[in-house]
Amino acid sequence: MHLPMPTVGWIHLCSSLTCTPLLIRMCYVFISYQEYRRHDCYRIIAQYLALHIFCGSAYILYGVGILFNHDLFGLGRIAHITTITSFCCMITIDVVLAINRVILITQVEVPQVFTSALQIIVWIEFGVLYFFLCSPFGGLQLGSDQYTITYDSTKAFSWIFDTFRFYSTVSLSCTSLTLYVFIWIFLGYRMYRFKKTMTSKAERNIALQAGLTFSLNAFTGFVYHYCYLTLMEREWTSLLYVFEQMMNFMYVPLIVYLTFNSKLRRQVFFQPSVVEPHMAFIITTNVTPPSVVT
Repeated sequence: MHLPMPTVGWIHLCSSLTCTPLLIRMCYVFISYQEYRRHDCYRIIAQYLALHIFCGSAYILYGVGILFNHDLFGLGRIAHITTITSFCCMITIDVVLAINRVILITQVEVPQVFTSALQIIVWIEFGVLYFFLCSPFGGLQLGSDQYTITYDSTKAFSWIFDTFRFYSTVSLSCTSLTLYVFIWIFLGYRMYRFKKTMTSKAERNIALQAGLTFSLNAFTGFVYHYCYLTLMEREWTSLLYVFEQMMNFMYVPLIVYLTFNSKLRRQVFFQPSVVEPHMAFIITTNVTPPSVVT
């Protein structure tokens, strides 16, 4: 497989210009519509989408930088820092979403301040990582192709960050996996014990959507940490890696959330509502909302 670099640049640019406005619109729906905003899980999802929006914006700079073979006066490096930091926080917020879904499906009583504190930690992590990667201690350098990056091992934070990213990705991904396995075991136990899951279709959709987004984030992290050097040895495998990252950062949230939630899909695309409002993700005590999937 051979693609000229200008073609790769155009693919990045067109994908970002197509997906980023839709991600912004979806995030806007979650934070502006009261039916979503008043529930914690939607607020978490909105923050998760915000990280994808940061990545989509960075991909605009990727595309322009590749097309003009220029670092855009340092903006190309900043774009990479934005994407790297956002992905680290996606792995963290996956755990927050998993905890939220355990709480919703099991209906266990957990203080609101607990999940709120976890959300604050995500943005503290974003700020700290972004600051140090942008600083002289970061050691992040843009390659001559205006796309690949390297770390200067002589810089203090470069080694620290590389180690942190590896262990945080592995440990947090394992934590999320454990929580999702628990969810499915819990639902399976309900089916075995009561001959039915005692959960609505909406609850099962929650677990399915969460599992899909987590799995693809974990896969992206696994490929980077264990396969990156091997993939970069050949042009066609390096392109596969590049496009897999692009799919995960921009296309996956759109595909997952818009495919499984017809009401959200109508709201994002400004279509008139044809059904009564339903809550796709929310399970509250003594109330089981019908599924939004139609």
